Amino acid sequence: MLLSGRLEASRENSRIQVFDRGGAFKREWRGAQDKGRVFGVAVDAAGGYYVGVRRADYDPATNGVLKLDRDWNTVAAIGFGTPGHPVFNAVHDLAVARDGTIYVAETRTRRVVKLRPAR
Repeated sequence: MLLSGRLEASRENSRIQVFDRGGAFKREWRGAQDKGRVFGVAVDAAGGYYVGVRRADYDPATNGVLKLDRDWNTVAAIGFGTPGHPVFNAVHDLAVARDGTIYVAETRTRRVVKLRPAR
């Protein structure tokens, strides 16, 4: 879990970077390059990372949210054209509430999609 420091999503470089409180680089993740660009990142209470990903073409098959574990292994994918999943068009940012609810903001549709955690 990110206990201190700064977590940044870089859409131009399609990566996540972690810096300590003093600004020193700690680690980097570039695992979304096959899917698109990283547009947002959030951390849940258990230390899981949620990454908003999209390509410039707004194709629902290239828009979605990846869930990463503490070691940054992909453990789930939401969207990306998967039948039964939400359809995203322009993932831009996201947030995770204390109860695990994920909020995904889109620019093209001007909506926020609320994803409830599995029980």
